[in-house]
Amino acid sequence: MDARINPVPIDQSIRFRRAFRTIDLTTRLFVRYSGLEVPPETLDAFQGPCIVAANHRSLFDALAAIRVLGSLGQSARVASAAWLWENRALGRLLNQIGAIPVHPGRGGLATVEVAVAALEGGDTLVMTPEGRVVPRADRPTGVGGGHKILSRIACSADVPVIPAALVGTDELWPLERRTPRLRPWHRPLVQYAFGPPIRFDSDAHRRNVDEALEAIAALTRRLESDRPFVQS
Repeated sequence: MDARINPVPIDQSIRFRRAFRTIDLTTRLFVRYSGLEVPPETLDAFQGPCIVAANHRSLFDALAAIRVLGSLGQSARVASAAWLWENRALGRLLNQIGAIPVHPGRGGLATVEVAVAALEGGDTLVMTPEGRVVPRADRPTGVGGGHKILSRIACSADVPVIPAALVGTDELWPLERRTPRLRPWHRPLVQYAFGPPIRFDSDAHRRNVDEALEAIAALTRRLESDRPFVQS
């Protein structure tokens, strides 16, 4: 299936709302959630367009992020790697939720244009600046390396970036599996956290992305340090 950019705002489409209800029901059946308190300034930032930048450990991350943001009253579009549309079932779901394909190289210019238009229309955009599901060995500080497209979109749209972390999604859908482990009798715990919003004050894209990744890594380490206690 081709990766097609869908510019229609999610809250204006019955089809998208149905997809979100399906995601909500599925995640309730197969996943438990626990989150840290959201900073007041982050809740304020959610009142307008913003980018939620999260770590990436599983193909389930996008659905988990949609579910978590939905619980906070936010509908969101996700930016996903264009190659994911090669999987027909996954590509169909991505189209249903209005996902924006991220193309490599010069194709990224179209991604920036559509993402900026979505933000200017008032959407919340979920991005994973690492750009791929990162194996444990490639994230010694909690996250891997990042891509400048996060900063390019944020600077072009002049919106804040909210760092976020998800831990536990790879227990439901590990990197080596083609499909998730859907076992209602053993629901993994997905923990999440949001940090204060970041405003990029220049177009130093590499520095901006590194700043966001440092904040994401700090949140990730905080969740991981709490995880044994939460599970006990």
